[in-house]
Amino acid sequence: MGELEGEDKIHRLIKIAEGWYTISRKEQALLFNDLRFGLISLNPIDPKFAFSYKLLKRNNEVIVEETPKFKEDAQNVLLELWARIWGN
Repeated sequence: MGELEGEDKIHRLIKIAEGWYTISRKEQALLFNDLRFGLISLNPIDPKFAFSYKLLKRNNEVIVEETPKFKEDAQNVLLELWARIWGN
């Protein structure tokens, strides 16, 4: 996490996630992923978590932006899970 590690907003995210989180990098941005609610995409190349936040630093201020969710992601994960249930 580098310079963001000591920031108050980061500590609040960690507390909210009850310590269940990962940090990943996507397109030069850091993402804070709350693991408690799991994935909404089963694509191993581009995993999407139910709650994920982009971490940015602008003018010495930490900006936390929730990543957008799309209805199609939820529909796709349900279809994939349904197929797995039936053994396909």
